Amino acid sequence: FGSSNLGLLGSSAHPDAQKDGSGMAGSNLIAAVCSIALLALAPCYRVLSSSAGSELRLPGGRRLRTVGAGSSVLAEVTSSFAHDLQVQFEKLPSTGEAGWMGADSAASIVIGGGRTGRRALWLFADTLLTKYDAQNQSRQWDGLQMPRSSLAIVECETATSCSGRPEYLWHEDASRVGSDIGEASFFEPPLPDLKAGIRLWPVAGVAARDGKSALLLAIRVNATDYSVAGTTLIALPDVASVDDPRKWDYRLYDVGAESVTWFTAISFAGDEGDSLYLWGHIGSSKNSTYLARATYSDLMRGQWDSVEYWSHNSSSQSSVWSRDADAESLMPIGPASWEGTVTWSKELDLWYSFFTNDDDAADPGIYMFASSDMTGPWSKLKVYDIPGPFGADGHKWSCYAAKAHPELATAVAAVSDTAAGPTSVDLVLTYICNERGGSKKLFEPMGMFWPSRSYWPTFVRVSVPSDLGQRLAMRAAPPGAKQGFLTAKSI
Repeated sequence: FGSSNLGLLGSSAHPDAQKDGSGMAGSNLIAAVCSIALLALAPCYRVLSSSAGSELRLPGGRRLRTVGAGSSVLAEVTSSFAHDLQVQFEKLPSTGEAGWMGADSAASIVIGGGRTGRRALWLFADTLLTKYDAQNQSRQWDGLQMPRSSLAIVECETATSCSGRPEYLWHEDASRVGSDIGEASFFEPPLPDLKAGIRLWPVAGVAARDGKSALLLAIRVNATDYSVAGTTLIALPDVASVDDPRKWDYRLYDVGAESVTWFTAISFAGDEGDSLYLWGHIGSSKNSTYLARATYSDLMRGQWDSVEYWSHNSSSQSSVWSRDADAESLMPIGPASWEGTVTWSKELDLWYSFFTNDDDAADPGIYMFASSDMTGPWSKLKVYDIPGPFGADGHKWSCYAAKAHPELATAVAAVSDTAAGPTSVDLVLTYICNERGGSKKLFEPMGMFWPSRSYWPTFVRVSVPSDLGQRLAMRAAPPGAKQGFLTAKSI
C-alpha cells in the first residue's frame, strides 16, 4: 500500500488512442489508473492531452485542467502536467518510517561523478522530514523535523537524460550545530550566525563546465520573521570525485547587500568561457530584475569586487556595464522574477525564464519571459494556469519557485509535425504550492493525495515552436523604447 501514490500517478498508465466523451480525436493521450486500496475514495483518474490543453479528471466531476496558451504569434504553445516525470520523482518512505516528505526551491544543475559520470543535483530549501501515513495519505506532524536545506541526486543514464529516480539526502546528525538549535540543514552558516537566527535557503546554482565543482546561490534569511538578510555564495570545490554529497566540503561567502540581493538566478553567459550572469533585486520587489556579470573562477574564490552591473549612465543616457553597485544606477532588464532560473536554449536561440507571482492570488498562472539578448527587450507569455485546488482557491495557497530543468527538457527530442506546423521544443519546469500563512493543510488527511498534494515539486511540460527565437528577432522594439525594459506588446 505504501506505493499507492505511485500507482495513482500512473506507473502502469498506458497511452491509448481513442475518443473521449467530447469526441476529441485519437491524438489524445489517455491514461487511466485505478487504485484498489483507495477504491472507495478515488478509484481512478484520466489524463487527457491535446493541443487545447490537458485535463486530469477524477470521480465526482473534479477536474484538474491546464489550458494551451494561444495568441496570434504563438498559437502553437501548449502546456501540460508532466505525468511521466512526476512518476519518476514519486519516492515516499515506507509506512511508519521517517523520510523526505516535501520541500520547496527545487532547483537543479548537472554535475559530474557517480556511476555514469553525469548526474543531476537537486537543491531544496525548507524540507519536511517526517513519517508517512499511507492509510490516510498524509504527513505526520509528530516527530517533524525541518532542516533549511536538503539535496537529491539523480543519475543521468544517457548524455541527454537525467530523468531517473531521485535519492533524497539530508544530514541526520544535529550535533554538528548544537542541540540548542535542533536542526541539521545541509548548508549552514557559521555557528554564531545560526544562534542569531540566520539560515540559508539554496535556490539557484551552476556547475563548472567539466562538472567537477559547483557554485550555489542561497537566500540568507532571518528565521524569526523570514525576512531576507542578503545573499550567500556556496562554493563546492569538489562534487565529482566524492560521490556522497554529505561528505562534500563547502565554503560560504556573503555577497551583495541586504537591500540589493543576487540570489535569483545564475547562468553561464555563453557556450564557452568563464563569464556568468546573475539576476538580482532591490528590496523585495519582484517586478524589476537587475543584472550582474562575474566570472565563475572569481566567485568560487568569493571575490565579489570584480562584479559588473548593468547600469544607467546619466552622462550618455545609455545602459553600460559598471563596477558601481549603487542601487540608484542599476538598470532593470525587464522580466519579473524572485527565485527562478534563466536558461539559454540552443534549440530556440534565446534566453528564457519562468515566473509565477505568488503575491497575486487572483492570477494563479505561470509566465514565460523570452529574449534573444540578456539585456532585453524581453517578451512575456502566459504558458500555464495552475489548476485547483491551488489555482481555483488561490487565496489559501501560495504558488512560487517556477524553475526550468534543461536536463529534463533535452531528454525529449524536438518533434516535427508537418500537419500541425513547425517543429516544437519541449521545456520542463517545476513549481511549488504552499499554504498561505500556515502549514495545517500540509498535514491533513489526504494531504499527500494527487492532485491536491502541496509542498512538493509539480512538473509541467511546455511545448513551444522551435522558431520562437527567430520570431522574437523579427519583432522590432517600438519607436522610443529604452533598451532593457519589457516592451509593452507581449508575445
